[in-house]
Amino acid sequence: MKSPEIHPEEQEALFYQSIVENLPGNILVNVVNDVNDKQSFVNLWTNKRGLDFIGYSQKEISEIGFEFFLRVVHPDDIQVLMQTISRIQTDPKKSFGGLIRVRSKEGDYHWMMWSVTVMEFKNGVPWKMLIANLDVSEMVDSENQISILLKENLRLKNQLRTCLLTRRETEILKLISQGMTDKEIGECLHISAKTVKTHRNNLHRKLHQKNTASLVHFAFETGLV
Repeated sequence: MKSPEIHPEEQEALFYQSIVENLPGNILVNVVNDVNDKQSFVNLWTNKRGLDFIGYSQKEISEIGFEFFLRVVHPDDIQVLMQTISRIQTDPKKSFGGLIRVRSKEGDYHWMMWSVTVMEFKNGVPWKMLIANLDVSEMVDSENQISILLKENLRLKNQLRTCLLTRRETEILKLISQGMTDKEIGECLHISAKTVKTHRNNLHRKLHQKNTASLVHFAFETGLV
């Protein structure tokens, strides 16, 4: 019996499907239905490799909704993920990403180099996003290379935190890094030492740094000074 003929369009679709399913990485399509509500950030589709890695079916992911990301992304990296999604809302022509930890079905976290780009707009706002995750352990076989990648990830994460700072807070952070006291900073900026202290407290809170030494280290690590 003669096999049914496959139309060129169907053959092409199967070809592209084969490419997506065999890519050496996890591919996801996520949507943001409301930029002001992070709970509206949900996964629409994940390639087979990605589903096999995390151990969820697409139906389960759809039913879980935003909770899916809380289950598979390391708690310390959720903020990075959401801040990156916010950044792409303001500059949709660029691709953003970095390093995050994703839990495999075995329960272990893997460092993933990820990138996100806008696929589709809705009412003029970025809506559908394409995300690619590459397992760092499969990309490099050198501890030194991994160390460099992790340091770069920390730098990018710290840069995201600096976006939360006001112009004045950034200015004061730079002066703190120069070893100046609150009184000296106040005189330099023509504000009271009490106001400088308030800004310093805000810096500790926003940057999650406990003392002056850690603030200075943060500033140097981020490249502010």
